[in-house]
Amino acid sequence: MKRIKVYDSALVLLFGLVFSLNSTAWALHNGPVSYNDSGVCGEDVTYRVEDGTLYIQGTGDMYDYFDTDRSRLWDLFSFTRVKIASGVTSVGSGAFYYSAGNGSPLTEVILPDTLGKIGENAFALCNNLEGLRLPESLRRIGSGAFSGCVKLEAVTIPAGAIYVAPDAFANCPGLALTDLRVKAARSVTATVAAGAVTLNGQAVDNAAARYPLLVYQDITYVPMTWDLCRFLGLETRWDGETRTLSIDRSGERGPYVADTGGALRPGQAVAARTVDYVVVVGGETVSGGDTDWPLLSFRNVTYFPLTWRYAVESFGWDYAWDAENGLRIIS
Repeated sequence: MKRIKVYDSALVLLFGLVFSLNSTAWALHNGPVSYNDSGVCGEDVTYRVEDGTLYIQGTGDMYDYFDTDRSRLWDLFSFTRVKIASGVTSVGSGAFYYSAGNGSPLTEVILPDTLGKIGENAFALCNNLEGLRLPESLRRIGSGAFSGCVKLEAVTIPAGAIYVAPDAFANCPGLALTDLRVKAARSVTATVAAGAVTLNGQAVDNAAARYPLLVYQDITYVPMTWDLCRFLGLETRWDGETRTLSIDRSGERGPYVADTGGALRPGQAVAARTVDYVVVVGGETVSGGDTDWPLLSFRNVTYFPLTWRYAVESFGWDYAWDAENGLRIIS
Protein backbone atom coordinates (compact mmCIF):
# COMPACT_ATOMS: atom_id res chain seq x y z
CA MET A 1 0.00 0.00 0.00
CA LYS A 2 1.35 3.43 -0.93
CA ARG A 3 1.39 6.18 1.66
CA ILE A 4 1.84 9.92 1.15
CA LYS A 5 3.07 12.05 4.00
CA VAL A 6 0.57 14.85 4.60
CA TYR A 7 1.89 18.22 5.72
CA ASP A 8 0.14 20.71 7.97
CA SER A 9 -1.92 23.11 5.83
CA ALA A 10 -0.21 26.18 7.23
CA LEU A 11 3.22 24.76 6.39
CA VAL A 12 2.06 23.83 2.90
CA LEU A 13 0.90 27.42 2.36
CA LEU A 14 4.22 28.75 3.64
CA PHE A 15 6.23 26.39 1.47
CA GLY A 16 4.08 27.34 -1.50
CA LEU A 17 4.93 31.01 -1.02
CA VAL A 18 8.63 30.35 -0.53
CA PHE A 19 9.00 28.11 -3.57
CA SER A 20 6.52 29.75 -5.93
CA LEU A 21 9.40 31.11 -8.00
CA ASN A 22 10.83 27.66 -8.54
CA SER A 23 7.96 25.21 -8.35
CA THR A 24 9.62 22.77 -10.72
CA ALA A 25 12.71 22.38 -8.51
CA TRP A 26 10.46 21.98 -5.45
CA ALA A 27 8.49 19.20 -7.13
CA LEU A 28 11.61 17.41 -8.30
CA HIS A 29 13.73 17.63 -5.17
CA ASN A 30 11.65 18.47 -2.13
CA GLY A 31 8.05 17.50 -2.89
CA PRO A 32 5.80 15.36 -0.68
CA VAL A 33 7.59 12.18 0.32
CA SER A 34 6.10 8.97 -1.07
CA TYR A 35 6.18 5.88 1.16
CA ASN A 36 5.41 2.25 0.46
CA ASP A 37 4.54 -0.53 2.90
CA SER A 38 6.68 -2.94 0.87
CA GLY A 39 9.54 -2.68 -1.56
CA VAL A 40 13.24 -3.21 -2.23
CA CYS A 41 16.03 -2.12 0.14
CA GLY A 42 19.00 -4.02 -1.35
CA GLU A 43 20.03 -5.83 -4.51
CA ASP A 44 18.44 -8.99 -3.13
CA VAL A 45 16.78 -7.57 -0.02
CA THR A 46 13.13 -6.57 0.40
CA TYR A 47 10.99 -5.14 3.18
CA ARG A 48 7.38 -4.97 4.30
CA VAL A 49 5.56 -3.13 7.08
CA GLU A 50 2.94 -5.17 8.89
CA ASP A 51 1.20 -4.66 12.26
CA GLY A 52 3.73 -2.13 13.51
CA THR A 53 6.79 -4.18 12.52
CA LEU A 54 9.20 -3.60 9.65
CA TYR A 55 10.33 -6.97 8.29
CA ILE A 56 13.51 -7.09 6.18
CA GLN A 57 14.48 -10.28 4.39
CA GLY A 58 16.62 -11.61 1.55
CA THR A 59 20.33 -12.18 1.04
CA GLY A 60 23.26 -9.80 1.02
CA ASP A 61 23.63 -6.17 2.01
CA MET A 62 20.98 -3.50 2.46
CA TYR A 63 21.35 -0.27 0.54
CA ASP A 64 23.18 2.65 2.18
CA TYR A 65 21.11 5.77 2.73
CA PHE A 66 23.25 8.17 4.73
CA ASP A 67 24.96 10.85 2.60
CA THR A 68 23.76 9.23 -0.64
CA ASP A 69 21.15 10.10 -3.26
CA ARG A 70 19.06 7.10 -2.26
CA SER A 71 15.88 7.65 -0.21
CA ARG A 72 14.31 5.27 2.29
CA LEU A 73 10.94 4.05 1.08
CA TRP A 74 9.43 3.18 4.45
CA ASP A 75 7.64 5.58 6.77
CA LEU A 76 9.79 5.77 9.90
CA PHE A 77 6.68 6.47 12.00
CA SER A 78 4.72 3.43 10.81
CA PHE A 79 6.51 0.84 12.98
CA THR A 80 7.98 0.47 16.46
CA ARG A 81 9.91 -2.75 15.81
CA VAL A 82 12.42 -3.89 13.19
CA LYS A 83 13.05 -7.57 12.50
CA ILE A 84 15.78 -8.50 10.02
CA ALA A 85 15.78 -12.10 8.79
CA SER A 86 18.73 -14.47 8.48
CA GLY A 87 20.48 -14.01 5.14
CA VAL A 88 20.80 -10.22 5.35
CA THR A 89 24.45 -9.26 5.90
CA SER A 90 24.36 -5.53 6.65
CA VAL A 91 22.20 -2.71 7.95
CA GLY A 92 22.63 0.17 5.54
CA SER A 93 24.05 3.50 6.65
CA GLY A 94 21.33 5.88 7.83
CA ALA A 95 18.67 3.18 7.40
CA PHE A 96 16.80 4.17 10.57
CA TYR A 97 18.37 7.52 11.32
CA TYR A 98 15.87 9.94 12.88
CA SER A 99 16.06 13.70 12.67
CA ALA A 100 12.51 14.56 13.78
CA GLY A 101 12.33 16.74 16.86
CA ASN A 102 9.59 14.66 18.47
CA GLY A 103 11.79 11.58 18.57
CA SER A 104 11.71 8.07 17.24
CA PRO A 105 8.98 5.48 17.90
CA LEU A 106 11.40 2.59 17.34
CA THR A 107 11.79 0.54 20.54
CA GLU A 108 13.21 -2.83 19.47
CA VAL A 109 15.55 -4.22 16.80
CA ILE A 110 16.09 -7.92 16.10
CA LEU A 111 19.26 -8.63 14.13
CA PRO A 112 20.10 -11.90 12.31
CA ASP A 113 22.96 -14.34 12.87
CA THR A 114 24.26 -13.53 9.37
CA LEU A 115 24.81 -9.82 10.00
CA GLY A 116 28.39 -8.66 9.45
CA LYS A 117 28.09 -4.87 9.38
CA ILE A 118 26.02 -2.04 10.84
CA GLY A 119 26.57 1.08 8.76
CA GLU A 120 27.29 4.66 9.67
CA ASN A 121 24.43 6.37 11.57
CA ALA A 122 22.23 3.32 10.94
CA PHE A 123 20.21 3.83 14.16
CA ALA A 124 21.35 7.32 15.13
CA LEU A 125 18.94 9.28 17.36
CA CYS A 126 16.60 6.34 17.89
CA ASN A 127 15.93 7.78 21.32
CA ASN A 128 13.37 5.15 22.37
CA LEU A 129 15.39 2.11 21.29
CA GLU A 130 15.76 -0.25 24.25
CA GLY A 131 16.00 -3.83 22.98
CA LEU A 132 19.28 -4.61 21.22
CA ARG A 133 21.34 -7.80 20.97
CA LEU A 134 24.31 -7.78 18.63
CA PRO A 135 24.87 -11.16 16.89
CA GLU A 136 28.15 -13.06 17.13
CA SER A 137 28.56 -12.74 13.35
CA LEU A 138 28.95 -8.95 13.58
CA ARG A 139 32.34 -7.67 12.39
CA ARG A 140 31.98 -3.88 11.92
CA ILE A 141 29.98 -1.09 13.60
CA GLY A 142 30.19 2.22 11.76
CA SER A 143 30.56 5.77 12.97
CA GLY A 144 27.56 7.03 14.94
CA ALA A 145 25.67 3.78 14.36
CA PHE A 146 23.82 4.04 17.70
CA SER A 147 24.68 7.60 18.70
CA GLY A 148 21.92 9.34 20.63
CA CYS A 149 20.15 6.08 21.55
CA VAL A 150 19.67 7.41 25.06
CA LYS A 151 17.54 4.53 26.37
CA LEU A 152 20.06 1.81 25.61
CA GLU A 153 21.19 0.34 28.94
CA ALA A 154 23.27 -2.74 28.12
CA VAL A 155 25.02 -3.80 24.90
CA THR A 156 27.61 -6.53 24.40
CA ILE A 157 30.20 -6.21 21.63
CA PRO A 158 30.76 -9.73 20.22
CA ALA A 159 34.21 -11.27 20.44
CA GLY A 160 34.59 -11.46 16.64
CA ALA A 161 34.04 -7.76 15.97
CA ILE A 162 36.94 -6.33 13.97
CA TYR A 163 36.10 -2.63 14.09
CA VAL A 164 33.87 -0.56 16.35
CA ALA A 165 33.97 3.17 15.57
CA PRO A 166 34.95 5.29 18.58
CA ASP A 167 31.67 7.22 18.35
CA ALA A 168 29.45 4.24 17.52
CA PHE A 169 27.66 4.62 20.88
CA ALA A 170 28.21 8.33 21.46
CA ASN A 171 25.67 10.21 23.60
CA CYS A 172 24.25 7.05 25.18
CA PRO A 173 24.55 8.24 28.81
CA GLY A 174 23.04 5.19 30.55
CA LEU A 175 24.78 2.54 28.47
CA ALA A 176 26.84 -0.21 30.10
CA LEU A 177 29.01 -1.56 27.27
CA THR A 178 30.57 -5.02 27.56
CA ASP A 179 33.31 -5.74 25.02
CA LEU A 180 33.92 -9.48 24.65
CA ARG A 181 36.95 -8.77 22.49
CA VAL A 182 38.80 -7.67 25.60
CA LYS A 183 39.73 -10.02 28.44
CA ALA A 184 40.81 -8.81 31.85
CA ALA A 185 44.60 -8.81 32.05
CA ARG A 186 46.25 -11.38 34.30
CA SER A 187 49.84 -11.68 35.40
CA VAL A 188 52.04 -14.52 34.13
CA THR A 189 55.69 -15.44 34.56
CA ALA A 190 57.78 -15.86 31.42
CA THR A 191 61.52 -16.37 30.95
CA VAL A 192 64.09 -14.77 28.67
CA ALA A 193 64.75 -17.09 25.72
CA ALA A 194 68.15 -18.77 25.77
CA GLY A 195 70.23 -19.96 22.80
CA ALA A 196 71.07 -18.50 19.43
CA VAL A 197 68.46 -16.43 17.54
CA THR A 198 68.70 -15.56 13.84
CA LEU A 199 66.12 -13.40 12.09
CA ASN A 200 66.32 -13.18 8.29
CA GLY A 201 69.97 -14.22 8.55
CA GLN A 202 70.73 -11.58 11.18
CA ALA A 203 72.14 -12.85 14.48
CA VAL A 204 70.30 -11.28 17.41
CA ASP A 205 71.80 -10.70 20.86
CA ASN A 206 68.71 -11.55 22.84
CA ALA A 207 70.30 -10.94 26.23
CA ALA A 208 71.19 -7.36 25.26
CA ALA A 209 67.70 -6.52 23.99
CA ARG A 210 65.29 -4.36 25.95
CA TYR A 211 62.51 -6.42 24.38
CA PRO A 212 63.98 -9.93 24.23
CA LEU A 213 62.28 -13.02 22.91
CA LEU A 214 60.53 -14.73 25.80
CA VAL A 215 59.40 -18.25 26.58
CA TYR A 216 56.02 -19.02 28.15
CA GLN A 217 54.41 -22.44 28.46
CA ASP A 218 57.37 -23.86 26.44
CA ILE A 219 56.60 -21.62 23.45
CA THR A 220 58.85 -18.82 22.22
CA TYR A 221 57.26 -15.36 22.11
CA VAL A 222 58.29 -12.63 19.65
CA PRO A 223 58.04 -8.90 20.52
CA MET A 224 56.01 -6.84 18.07
CA THR A 225 58.19 -3.73 18.23
CA TRP A 226 57.93 -1.21 15.40
CA ASP A 227 61.43 -1.93 14.06
CA LEU A 228 61.29 -5.70 14.38
CA CYS A 229 57.87 -5.94 12.72
CA ARG A 230 59.12 -4.02 9.69
CA PHE A 231 62.26 -6.15 9.50
CA LEU A 232 60.02 -9.24 9.47
CA GLY A 233 57.63 -7.89 6.80
CA LEU A 234 54.80 -6.70 9.04
CA GLU A 235 52.98 -3.39 9.45
CA THR A 236 51.55 -2.35 12.82
CA ARG A 237 49.04 0.35 13.75
CA TRP A 238 47.84 1.40 17.19
CA ASP A 239 44.50 3.20 17.63
CA GLY A 240 44.53 4.83 21.03
CA GLU A 241 40.84 5.74 20.96
CA THR A 242 39.62 2.17 20.47
CA ARG A 243 42.71 0.57 22.09
CA THR A 244 43.20 -1.61 19.04
CA LEU A 245 46.47 -3.00 17.70
CA SER A 246 46.29 -3.99 14.02
CA ILE A 247 48.97 -6.11 12.33
CA ASP A 248 49.14 -6.93 8.62
CA ARG A 249 51.69 -8.28 6.18
CA SER A 250 53.43 -5.37 4.44
CA GLY A 251 54.96 -7.31 1.55
CA GLU A 252 58.38 -5.78 2.13
CA ARG A 253 61.16 -5.79 4.68
CA GLY A 254 62.63 -2.81 6.48
CA PRO A 255 66.24 -2.54 7.67
CA TYR A 256 67.43 -4.35 10.76
CA VAL A 257 67.70 -2.09 13.81
CA ALA A 258 69.48 -3.65 16.77
CA ASP A 259 67.50 -3.65 20.02
CA THR A 260 69.77 -2.61 22.90
CA GLY A 261 69.42 -1.37 26.43
CA GLY A 262 68.51 -4.65 28.07
CA ALA A 263 70.30 -6.29 30.94
CA LEU A 264 68.49 -9.60 31.39
CA ARG A 265 70.05 -13.03 31.65
CA PRO A 266 69.00 -15.96 29.45
CA GLY A 267 66.50 -18.01 31.42
CA GLN A 268 65.74 -15.14 33.80
CA ALA A 269 62.11 -14.99 34.98
CA VAL A 270 60.18 -11.83 34.10
CA ALA A 271 56.66 -10.63 34.87
CA ALA A 272 54.35 -10.22 31.88
CA ARG A 273 50.61 -9.78 31.47
CA THR A 274 47.99 -11.03 29.07
CA VAL A 275 46.76 -8.24 26.81
CA ASP A 276 43.64 -6.30 27.79
CA TYR A 277 43.10 -4.56 24.45
CA VAL A 278 41.87 -5.54 21.01
CA VAL A 279 44.32 -7.16 18.58
CA VAL A 280 43.45 -7.55 14.90
CA VAL A 281 45.66 -9.66 12.62
CA GLY A 282 45.02 -9.66 8.89
CA GLY A 283 41.57 -8.15 9.42
CA GLU A 284 40.47 -10.69 12.04
CA THR A 285 40.22 -10.14 15.78
CA VAL A 286 42.36 -12.68 17.63
CA SER A 287 41.93 -14.01 21.13
CA GLY A 288 43.85 -12.13 23.77
CA GLY A 289 44.03 -14.11 26.97
CA ASP A 290 41.84 -17.20 26.97
CA THR A 291 44.10 -19.75 25.22
CA ASP A 292 47.05 -21.92 26.29
CA TRP A 293 49.36 -19.42 24.58
CA PRO A 294 47.75 -16.01 25.02
CA LEU A 295 49.09 -12.77 23.62
CA LEU A 296 51.32 -11.14 26.20
CA SER A 297 52.46 -7.65 27.07
CA PHE A 298 55.96 -7.04 28.43
CA ARG A 299 57.31 -3.52 28.95
CA ASN A 300 54.22 -2.26 27.10
CA VAL A 301 55.04 -4.21 23.94
CA THR A 302 52.76 -6.92 22.57
CA TYR A 303 54.26 -10.42 22.27
CA PHE A 304 52.99 -13.16 19.95
CA PRO A 305 53.54 -16.88 20.49
CA LEU A 306 55.56 -18.55 17.76
CA THR A 307 52.81 -21.00 16.86
CA TRP A 308 51.98 -22.26 13.38
CA ARG A 309 48.77 -20.24 13.36
CA TYR A 310 50.50 -16.91 13.84
CA ALA A 311 54.00 -17.46 12.43
CA VAL A 312 53.05 -19.29 9.25
CA GLU A 313 49.35 -18.69 8.55
CA SER A 314 49.08 -15.08 9.74
CA PHE A 315 52.57 -13.64 9.22
CA GLY A 316 53.90 -15.83 6.40
CA TRP A 317 57.13 -16.74 8.20
CA ASP A 318 59.23 -19.90 8.02
CA TYR A 319 60.88 -20.94 11.25
CA ALA A 320 63.01 -23.77 12.58
CA TRP A 321 64.97 -24.73 15.67
CA ASP A 322 67.78 -27.16 16.35
CA ALA A 323 70.30 -27.51 19.15
CA GLU A 324 73.26 -26.43 17.02
CA ASN A 325 71.82 -23.33 15.29
CA GLY A 326 69.10 -22.29 17.71
CA LEU A 327 65.96 -20.47 16.48
CA ARG A 328 65.80 -19.20 12.90
CA ILE A 329 62.95 -17.12 11.47
CA ILE A 330 62.72 -16.14 7.80
CA SER A 331 60.02 -13.80 6.52
